Amino acid sequence: MTQDQQPQTQPMQPYGYIPEDEIDLSQLFSVLWRRKGIIIATLVLCVGLASLYCAIAKKKYLISAQISPGITGYNGNRVQRDLSPKDLQAWFNQKAYLTALEGTYPEDILKRVKINASFPRGSKVVSLKFYWPDKAEGEKILRTVIDSLSSLGRERLNKSLKVSESMLEEAIRKKRNALEQLKIVQEKLNRDIDIEKDNLALGKDTIKTMEQKIEQTKMLIKDMAAEVRDVNHNTSELIKLRNELARNPKADKFSVLMYSNFIQQNMSYAIGLRKDITNLRKSIFDLQLQKKDQETKLKKILDKIKSLEEKRDKELPLERSSIESEIQTLISRKENLSPVEVVQQPFSSIKPVKPKTTMMLAVSLVAGIFFGIFAAFLAEFIIANKEKIVDSK
Repeated sequence: MTQDQQPQTQPMQPYGYIPEDEIDLSQLFSVLWRRKGIIIATLVLCVGLASLYCAIAKKKYLISAQISPGITGYNGNRVQRDLSPKDLQAWFNQKAYLTALEGTYPEDILKRVKINASFPRGSKVVSLKFYWPDKAEGEKILRTVIDSLSSLGRERLNKSLKVSESMLEEAIRKKRNALEQLKIVQEKLNRDIDIEKDNLALGKDTIKTMEQKIEQTKMLIKDMAAEVRDVNHNTSELIKLRNELARNPKADKFSVLMYSNFIQQNMSYAIGLRKDITNLRKSIFDLQLQKKDQETKLKKILDKIKSLEEKRDKELPLERSSIESEIQTLISRKENLSPVEVVQQPFSSIKPVKPKTTMMLAVSLVAGIFFGIFAAFLAEFIIANKEKIVDSK
């Protein structure tokens, strides 16, 4: 047996190895390359159909709004709401809004109005959405529906709303009466301030009069003291003359007696002046005490005037401002009484949201590639097995 005739030995395969058909990627890509025309045609067809649909389809805008259960009453500072978000959502889910549009829009439009109402768990705000080709008309439709819902709710909750309105009106009336009372209090404060200012002016005049009297008394004391000095001086001179006459044996005794009499009168007069000076000084002391008491009274009057003016100029305006603020709050509460509160007025999207052109073109592109590849392999299979297919027929 020659070397060429020797049997070729197969390589040893590991135990349990099962040979499988292997995919040749080069063959797959060659098929795709040969049938690229089919792939491109399929891709162009899908994208073309999608583009044609986007071109002829009616464009629609998203019309949105937000509502919530309105305030129907107050319990102190806590609000009462007789409706719930579920009630509002149920009204829209039952398509009760179509009744509100029946008299305004024709039947063909009513069939196309489909408003979706939803709210997140734990939220009181209900979001309303629907699609419409005309932005202005869509906003008008949604606004009409919300107004109708509010009117129906007001009819249903008429008694509750009237009770709340009457309670708020009574509270407003009481607050306005309190404002009128503040005006009376202010007028009384003005009168009290004027009276105290008059007392203050009178007290100042009294103190001024006392000061003048004290000064006059001091001047009088000064004059009397000078007169006492003069009397004492004259008395000393008279005593000297009397003593000289008394030592003279030839002197007239009557003259000596007259001098003694003058001396006695001067001494009595000086003593009287001293007593008057003492009384005047006591009078000054009393006047000073009275002045001090009057100054204390004036300080109290000034403090009272300051307190009254502070109450008139600071406390009353603050109280008035507080009451006015409370009145405005009550008025606002009354105006806000409504079964439905519009959180966000109806508005439309800036651009049409339907059809979703970008998404449709992207989907058509992916679908075109997928169906194109499928069509390419299908064509390759049919051409490769054409004879077998014909023979089978």
